[in-house]
Amino acid sequence: MHAVGVLQKLLQDSIPSLHLNRLKALICTVRSAMTTRRLTLSGLARGLPAGQAIRHRIKRVDRLLGNRHLHNERPMFYQLLCRQFMAGAKCPVILVDWSDLKADRSWLVLRAALWIRGAAVPIYESVHPLRDQNSPGIEQTFLSKLKSLLPEGLRPIVVTDAGFRGPWFTYLNQLGWYWVGRIRGRTFLRSGDERRRRCTTDYAYANSRPKDLGEQQMVRSGPVQTRLVLYRKPAQQRQALTQFKQRKRSSHSEVCARRESEPWLLCASPGLVDTNARDIVEVYRKRMSIECTFRSLKSHQFGFSFEDSQSAGAARLQILLLIHALATFLLWLVGKLAESRKLRPAYESNNRKGRPTISLLTLGVMIYAERVLALTETSMLGLLQAPHDTAESMGGCR
Repeated sequence: MHAVGVLQKLLQDSIPSLHLNRLKALICTVRSAMTTRRLTLSGLARGLPAGQAIRHRIKRVDRLLGNRHLHNERPMFYQLLCRQFMAGAKCPVILVDWSDLKADRSWLVLRAALWIRGAAVPIYESVHPLRDQNSPGIEQTFLSKLKSLLPEGLRPIVVTDAGFRGPWFTYLNQLGWYWVGRIRGRTFLRSGDERRRRCTTDYAYANSRPKDLGEQQMVRSGPVQTRLVLYRKPAQQRQALTQFKQRKRSSHSEVCARRESEPWLLCASPGLVDTNARDIVEVYRKRMSIECTFRSLKSHQFGFSFEDSQSAGAARLQILLLIHALATFLLWLVGKLAESRKLRPAYESNNRKGRPTISLLTLGVMIYAERVLALTETSMLGLLQAPHDTAESMGGCR
């Protein structure tokens, strides 16, 4: 199994300042994360090669998480991921969102993930305390750093939910990027010389056919020129239930139910004016993929069990997230190799033709765990030369 050998070669070629001992410790920790799928200090330590007492392995991982040199080099790792995933891309779809890292919400992550054929992979993230959530300054700094990591001349479509408002879209316009978001709540709109109105007044006209409302202005906090699309998705017939099979009636559950019952009032950058309304709805629909990356990070059943981590402090948490991003990259690469060898049908839950039932990342996790494929450096490096299936330019990108 030489999957981590690919990562070691890429890092040595791309980050010359990375000390050899630091590289070895990081590679061993990434291998441990892929094997144990436990993104905690003790979990990573137990997955390291045997030969030392467990307390020494714990100290080794602890030193890595607190290494200030590794923290300073962290953007270089994400730059490598961006270049590997987006080689040859012109207009990829990048999903951005906030998420809690701790149950008490003391720390949150702001993540950018690239959509690749039915899934999303993290390409940059930063950790912040709760007081910084939705801060325009923090989000603007995040975008500036993300731009410095992307290949030169790239103009992505940035997709966000309703928590991102006028200042966010204004700065995206300054960067020359495209964007798609959602408008809810107390946001006001204005069309031409008309009086401003609440966005919710448009909900009555929504149906299952995407409706183009043309260019208007968002005027809640500084006017932003945008194109509006209105759409009501079909009811999913799902309900959150308690352990007694009763419908949940907590305040959080009611807020989520209200959000999902509302139609989508989508805003898109003026540069997408030639894109039809259905394409804009389909691009926004991909936003849910970033929620799957958060589940992959935190869940016991589906991910790396980060919710068990007791580590604290932005720097240490960001190194754990970096380990997760590197492990995700390798597992995605393993899945892509397995698919090229026609192994996907054996791991599908049914034999239905058409849309796959598992993502490349899930396929990679199963293949790596069962060790049924020879993961040579030559075969995996060859895959990196092929173009990846990012969401390429819609008709309106210009």
